Amino acid sequence: MKKILSLILCFVLCLAVYPASAEEEAIVLSNDGGSLRFLSALGITASSTDGNMPVTRGELAKMFYRILINKYVPDFSDYVIDFSDVKEEDTEPIRACAALGIMNGIGGGLFGTDNNVTYAQALKAVVSFLGYSVKAETMGGWPTGYHAVAISLGMLHNPPSDLNSVLTYNGAADLFRYAAEAPIMESYGNEKYTVEDDITYISHYFNIVRGSGVITANSVTNFDGEPLSYGRIALNGEVMNLCEDSVPVADLIGMSAELFCTKEGSKYKVVYYESNDNTITTFDKDAIISAGYDQYVYETSEGKEKKVNLDKRVIVVYNNTVVESYDLNTLNPYTTGKYDGIIKCIDNTGDNKADVIFVEAYETMVVASVKNDLISSKIRSGTSIDISDYEENSINILNASGQPILPSEIAAGDILTYYRDFGGRVTRIYVTVESSSGKIDYLTKENNIITAVSIGGIEYKCSRGVSLNPDNDKLAPGMYVSVYFDRYGYVSDMEAAVFDGELGLLVDYKPNEGMIDTHMVKIFGTDSKFKTFNLAKKIKLNEERIIKPEQFLSICGTAEGSTKIKRQVVKYSTNANGEISAICLANPAVDANGEYVSDYFIYKNYDGTQAHRYTDVFNCFDLQLFPGGQCKVFVAPEEGRRDLETAYRIGYSFSDGESPKIIAYGDDPNSASPLAMLYVTSFDTSANLTTNYNIFAVERVAQRLDENGDEVFELVGWMSKSSNTGKLQSIEIANIEALKAELGGSLPESGDIIKFSLNAEDKIEKALYVFDKSEEKLCGEFAGNPNKAYNIVGNRFVYGDIIYNDGNYLTIEIVSDGGAVTKENYPVSRFTGNGAAFVKDNPKSDGRFKMTEHKDIYDRYTYGRECSKALVFTSGKWWICAIVFND
Repeated sequence: MKKILSLILCFVLCLAVYPASAEEEAIVLSNDGGSLRFLSALGITASSTDGNMPVTRGELAKMFYRILINKYVPDFSDYVIDFSDVKEEDTEPIRACAALGIMNGIGGGLFGTDNNVTYAQALKAVVSFLGYSVKAETMGGWPTGYHAVAISLGMLHNPPSDLNSVLTYNGAADLFRYAAEAPIMESYGNEKYTVEDDITYISHYFNIVRGSGVITANSVTNFDGEPLSYGRIALNGEVMNLCEDSVPVADLIGMSAELFCTKEGSKYKVVYYESNDNTITTFDKDAIISAGYDQYVYETSEGKEKKVNLDKRVIVVYNNTVVESYDLNTLNPYTTGKYDGIIKCIDNTGDNKADVIFVEAYETMVVASVKNDLISSKIRSGTSIDISDYEENSINILNASGQPILPSEIAAGDILTYYRDFGGRVTRIYVTVESSSGKIDYLTKENNIITAVSIGGIEYKCSRGVSLNPDNDKLAPGMYVSVYFDRYGYVSDMEAAVFDGELGLLVDYKPNEGMIDTHMVKIFGTDSKFKTFNLAKKIKLNEERIIKPEQFLSICGTAEGSTKIKRQVVKYSTNANGEISAICLANPAVDANGEYVSDYFIYKNYDGTQAHRYTDVFNCFDLQLFPGGQCKVFVAPEEGRRDLETAYRIGYSFSDGESPKIIAYGDDPNSASPLAMLYVTSFDTSANLTTNYNIFAVERVAQRLDENGDEVFELVGWMSKSSNTGKLQSIEIANIEALKAELGGSLPESGDIIKFSLNAEDKIEKALYVFDKSEEKLCGEFAGNPNKAYNIVGNRFVYGDIIYNDGNYLTIEIVSDGGAVTKENYPVSRFTGNGAAFVKDNPKSDGRFKMTEHKDIYDRYTYGRECSKALVFTSGKWWICAIVFND
């Protein structure tokens, strides 16, 4: 076995505080004096450790202990340590280090657990760990002897100018990294042996061996035959398995490398690698000046001419296939103007001649659809890829990291970078999703072909694929476009984009009645906040024409029966002054062919005039419109209450069979999933409320001014009344001071549960506390937990931990006021199915109530003391409602 020159490791360690997330992960180690990744790869520290933080003596002891336990668990229980400053959790690491002579105390009965360790002290500890303490003592002891031994072992590559400076984690990484190059003097425990060049602490404790040579095969290329299966490579022809997430190793094909492996039987598994001194020259198609059998001549980005000499036995790999016989068209396939691509030349022998050439000639496509094994282009009409050969494993489909994926994972909007063999058959496809949008600053053209585009102040280089875009002549500065990037980051396609701005609900418009000529609009945004903007002196409307602020009201329209602006979902953008300078209004019109005449439109028949039945199984209206996760649902009050800000919100849970009148907005005529929806609801609270159904889960008490400028208070939250299930309620309080008196002198807070009654004006007249969340107890006439025995007919409240959930029933543990513990079971369907249950989110999120879903219920069996709590209200055999609290 050869001496291991560097440590590369990602291994399962036994300490619970460092989970196996670092297992089998390939990491490139840079010897730059800050190689903290080395420590985390070995499992000596956590990956989140700050390399600039100082290392304490206690932490250094733990580092050594984490190495030792890979071979065996040191048992030094008979070794007495008398350090008074050692915490219980640090006892075993410090006991082991003291017993083995790696680290001792600092005197006075102290170990100095929390003291920072110096570089010199850490150097002594590592030398002792390697077994050279006796030798160091014979050479002068502390500190000169240990320093001399460290130099002889090659450990001082990046020492600080002052060895007495505090050791950081970056410094510790260097020490352990170079210590791995030294043979160990002796082992610990019962094993003893002298220095042997092929035994280092990483081979002894981690069973790491090393191989060196040229990587000759991976899952897409083999210099000697068929490609290997994914997750395998060949070194000098010998096949080796890769650890998970070791994709970069496969990218080293053709390079000289050192692989660090574990051996499982006769098979090797690569856990880490280092590339040797390869010279790699990469240039793209546009840089090629000439290509010959003995050399390439190319132009650098600085405009200088350079050349790459080719070895007589050079291996030429065209689109990942080794070419037995090649010509100049193979070395430079870009002269036809059809392909994009790069050339990569690798000198892996150090003789200044390329030993391997990779020629990549690719095409690109933005996916429109995948049907019947045919992938169609979104932008280039008539362009398609046939993937019917996939089942025969003759087409490699890969993600951006080079991992194989299935054809079913290709979706509309994906960007394909694909390669053909000499017969024109597609053999390899990379699937990426990198795209952006913005306004064109300028375009650079050569021979009427777009070579570069600047968007938002950033210039992007364009591939030749852009020249195949049939709409190139329409692209111009100032236009909003969507841009798509190939796997190398070049713009491969561009298309005119719909107006790219903020989405919001236009709520109000008001011209300034003073001397200054300003016009203001009020918008409710997707962040659930109201914003007021001034209109710029010129406003671009729908990217088509310029309007003046005084035209705004007439263009946007007025609400029926009102002089106020018509509320609608708009797209808008602002200028540097924060004024709205561009706005996009949806157009409901269609042409003679039924096609929408606007890039931002209102779906036909979904204009707020008709009711549409909702089906929760399919999450759709009439099997026509599917409001997916990207759809923003704006909920607003009826026109007569449009000024009630507390009634506006984002998001709504439609229930099965509900038939609301909605307005649906879109910007993709082919999509059945709208961009946004507007739902105007009455928030009706005037219906008769039975004794059982006026249970209110409080979210907040809101304050506003009415049309007369008077102060108005409202209670906002969730009510168990069945006709309003799932809808946020906002109910005005008749007399705030009277309500305080009813509730013991204070107003309810978030999480409290109350019962209330309304007066003739549908305002809260009286209220009683049912549950005080801050005290976590039932109140007043509802006091006692449970407040009635289960076999008594009548209203009953219980409160307790949800301790078990098997999918059918919830088990709730109830601790009575007297301390007695009982358990009751309730059907899960009652918590998630009939709309009578609400959950209060973790206050670390938005802290609001919402409809309960099964995933919101955390039982103690799974989550321990972080489990949900439940307040259940029943009346005889009837289920009324439940509140789930996730604190």
